[in-house]
Amino acid sequence: MVPLMRITSCLWVTAALVIASMLLVGCTGSNDELLEKMRQQMEPVRTMTHGYRVLNLSDLTDFEWDSVYFFRGGSVPDNAEINSKIGFEWYEGAVPDGFRRLLFVRGREVVSYTDFIPWNEQPMPIWMFGCRGDRGWGISRNDARFAVFRNCSSGASDIGTYYMVPLRCVDNFQALIEQGCTVKTLKILNGPHLYDSTGRVFPVAEDSTGKLVPIKH
Repeated sequence: MVPLMRITSCLWVTAALVIASMLLVGCTGSNDELLEKMRQQMEPVRTMTHGYRVLNLSDLTDFEWDSVYFFRGGSVPDNAEINSKIGFEWYEGAVPDGFRRLLFVRGREVVSYTDFIPWNEQPMPIWMFGCRGDRGWGISRNDARFAVFRNCSSGASDIGTYYMVPLRCVDNFQALIEQGCTVKTLKILNGPHLYDSTGRVFPVAEDSTGKLVPIKH
C-alpha cells in the first residue's frame, strides 16, 4: 500500500505542473483576441475623412503591463535587436517578414504580444509613434492613449497607414490630421492594393488584360 503522504505529495506536484503548463501556454503565441479588439476599434478609421479616433490600449487589454513596443518584420532580423530595445533577453522569435508586432512588457517580462499583417482582407496597417524627446523605445501605459488617423498625404511612401500617436503630443501631427483624406483617396485605398516588404502601399486596379497595375490618386 502506498502511504497517504506520498499520494498527497504526488497530487500536489501534478497540480503544480498542470498550473505551470497552463500559465506557459497563456503567455506564448500571438494574442489574437487583442488583435480582434483592435481591429474592431480601428474599423471606423478606414472611412474617416478628417480628425482622429482615440484608442486606449489599457481598455483593450486584460493583463498587467508597463510599456508597449512596436516592431516591423524585416527591420528586426533577429531577437538581438528586439532584446536591445526592451532591455532584457526574450526568445519567442523575430517578427516574420511582412508582419508587424505590438509587444507588451511588465518589468523585465514579456506578458503578451500580437503579430499581424498590415494589409490583408482585414487590414490594420498601423504605425506607432512616440513623442519627440522621449527616452527609450517603448510607450508607457500612462501614455498609451493614442490618436489614430490615416495618412493620406499624396506621394507619401506609407500612404494609407494608420498613424498611432500618443494624445499628449498629437499637436505635432496637427497639420497632417487637418489635411485629412478625400473620398476619392479613401476609395482607392480601400480597394485592391499591393505592398512591398518595407510596408509601402501600391493601390492597384485591373487593366484590360486583367493584370493588376498601380494607379495614381
